[in-house]
Amino acid sequence: MITGIAGSVMGYVSILRTRGMKALDLRLELRKAESDVRAISSELPALLIKADRKRKAVAALDGSINSGAMSMWENELAADNLKVKSLLSKIPDAQSDYRKLRPHDLEPRIIAIHDLRAEVNRMYDKYTSALAKDEKR
Repeated sequence: MITGIAGSVMGYVSILRTRGMKALDLRLELRKAESDVRAISSELPALLIKADRKRKAVAALDGSINSGAMSMWENELAADNLKVKSLLSKIPDAQSDYRKLRPHDLEPRIIAIHDLRAEVNRMYDKYTSALAKDEKR
């Protein structure tokens, strides 16, 4: 009987320890994902400015500065600048504390930050490829 009770108590302690480790793993994953998004997204405003300057310089050289393509570029850039501001506002503060959240509360946050990172990556890739294209021109 004593062995059964001791086994039950040890099993319960093991379950509590496993839950704590799972929560820690989720918090670490969330912090790393947020850090990655912060690092990439902090470069976006400067990248958009650089891409715009390069596009305008190339257009001035080839005489298409007043073309419809440049007008479309400027409209798209203005929309993307607004999108970047929106993306930056969605990034959680670096000092966010997730210690009090349970694993089922952390999971949706991890998914949301991964979705945000995908949007940031798309924007980053779009403008780095635009820069590369303008470099070739």
